Amino acid sequence: MKKMMTAVWTVVTLFAVQFLHAEEKIGGWVNVSLEQRYVGLRVSRVIHDKPMLWTDVGLTLPKGFTAGLWYSQALDEKSPNFGNEIDIWAEWQNELPHDYSISFGSVYFILTPLDELGKDNIADHWIRLNKSFGFGKHTLTPEIRAEWMWTTPDFDDGSVILMPNVRHVWSEPLSINRLTLDHTMMTVWDDGFKFAGNSSKGVFARWYGGLHWRLTENVSIRLPGWTVLAPITDPGDGRKFATSINTGITFSF
Repeated sequence: MKKMMTAVWTVVTLFAVQFLHAEEKIGGWVNVSLEQRYVGLRVSRVIHDKPMLWTDVGLTLPKGFTAGLWYSQALDEKSPNFGNEIDIWAEWQNELPHDYSISFGSVYFILTPLDELGKDNIADHWIRLNKSFGFGKHTLTPEIRAEWMWTTPDFDDGSVILMPNVRHVWSEPLSINRLTLDHTMMTVWDDGFKFAGNSSKGVFARWYGGLHWRLTENVSIRLPGWTVLAPITDPGDGRKFATSINTGITFSF
């Protein structure tokens, strides 16, 4: 663990030096959302079946890097099954010939108290390849996405997750100024992540998105937002159809 953390901080320091000398502007966002329930993206199950408060803070950095922190807090007194967590993530994106884009990223899920960092938490690496197509006020972005998720004590005992998806963005639908429809249709396949109770392979359809209303140049609200999870196959481990509605506000800078 010490060697890993030393390597991580060395890489972060090298990137920081490059950012200090870069001419590109650093931007970012802060998003606060109220979620009906926590429907997990990678594990395809309801992680906590009570209202959640989610906070997402991100930075767009030079050289194609983005990084951020995502905080999940259950609004009831008790939150079993990973309802409360802190996720630290980073991603690097690069443009390829013929307008393709490739991204590599990592996220570390802190599920235990901070004084037990590294014990029974979860980490994940991903790779994404996509290309956008514009049609008037519509943009379609098909994407191939693959991930490897594991508990931090044991990298080898992880799970493969495949998430091919198509994102659709419609600017000013029905000629309504300041409104954008942004939603994604996704197929999620995993080979069973035991830590989350997924004991077998499963295939799910996931649809998530929302209506985004721009209040000012730097402030927008999502109302309503939604997530729908539907099993295509029966994994036999308790995962089933689930929905969640949400709303949120985003400040960009």
